[in-house]
Amino acid sequence: MNNLTNKLKLQKGQSGFTIIEVLIVLAIAALIILAVLLAVPALQNNQKDNARKQEASRVATGIATMLSDNNNKTLTAGSASASGSTDAGQLFARANIGGGQFKTVTIQAAGTAPANNTTVYVRIGYICDGNNPSKVTTGGYAVYYSTQTNATNYGACITAQQ
Repeated sequence: MNNLTNKLKLQKGQSGFTIIEVLIVLAIAALIILAVLLAVPALQNNQKDNARKQEASRVATGIATMLSDNNNKTLTAGSASASGSTDAGQLFARANIGGGQFKTVTIQAAGTAPANNTTVYVRIGYICDGNNPSKVTTGGYAVYYSTQTNATNYGACITAQQ
């Protein structure tokens, strides 16, 4: 036991870590932790935006299916937050978005930029020009929504195939 104690004691001329060295290591560790804490919310927002994109794609597919099933009858404007007999309610059901990022489907002939990031908008007579719906002379359905980081503006737009 005495031999072990002697080995653990510092020999003359040897020294341990200085306070400066310990503080530098702690500062580096703090920077690494800070970088991780800042990156996690951005990754979560990206995941939510990817989920929105998938749901909006399902809405666009639902539009194409509804048009095919109804001899290309123009969709009727309206809004739905559950399955129902209206065009918006049918889209809500066909896109299967009840438990996802979107809570409401709104079909409109004209409209404004998204007011929140829980509604997917379908604009009749429009197609997508980048992230913005753009008016066309005949046909066209633009499915657009806002993103997690840009909740009150056009985040993305998908043109539904007819």
